[in-house]
Amino acid sequence: MSETKGKIIAYLDVLDKLGATIELPEREELEEPFAESFAQLEISTLLRDSIYRILDKLEETRNLVAGQISDLAQLAKETK
Repeated sequence: MSETKGKIIAYLDVLDKLGATIELPEREELEEPFAESFAQLEISTLLRDSIYRILDKLEETRNLVAGQISDLAQLAKETK
């Protein structure tokens, strides 16, 4: 998104140098319609990252449990 902002600013600078007059709303007014979308994207990213961390922990736990079951099975064979 910042790349797009940079392009817009560069374009406006060129227009300004050419003597064009453009009246723009304040920055807050420009960002306001997008604020909710930005917040949703941020929340979506946080949720995705949290889900990946949970899946990683589940995989780690599964591997630990599988190892313990294998150890118990081996111990059971040895104690027969």
